[in-house]
Amino acid sequence: SCASVSMNSMELESMRGLAKEKRDEINRLEKLLRIERDSLRNAEERIKVLTGTDRAPVVRETALRSLAKAVGWRITAGIVTFSTSYFFTSGDWRLALAIVGSDFISKSGTMYIGERLFNKVQVGRGKGGDSPWRSIAKAL
Repeated sequence: SCASVSMNSMELESMRGLAKEKRDEINRLEKLLRIERDSLRNAEERIKVLTGTDRAPVVRETALRSLAKAVGWRITAGIVTFSTSYFFTSGDWRLALAIVGSDFISKSGTMYIGERLFNKVQVGRGKGGDSPWRSIAKAL
């Protein structure tokens, strides 16, 4: 009877040791899992930032941005105006350039002023930026 108690006591200690090892292993794995979840969450946040899906883009309509938009658009439009002016003036490139020059100056100024005025109006502007209707109105 003393031998069986001693055997049960040794077996019990062995099982307690095994249980402790398993608990320690579970704790270690849970810690690794938390680290991996944090890593995954960080990666997902970086993806959102890089793809712009975390929030609406924030673009400030500054005077410099309005000027850049006006000049950029006028260069594009100037190429079209030169092409049509060249055609309608029977190849007179000097007259075509004069038309483009006056067109560039007058319309760049007009577009810049229009951009600045339109930015003061809040109609059609929400947290996510301009509504499609506002964008169409600005284009017209």
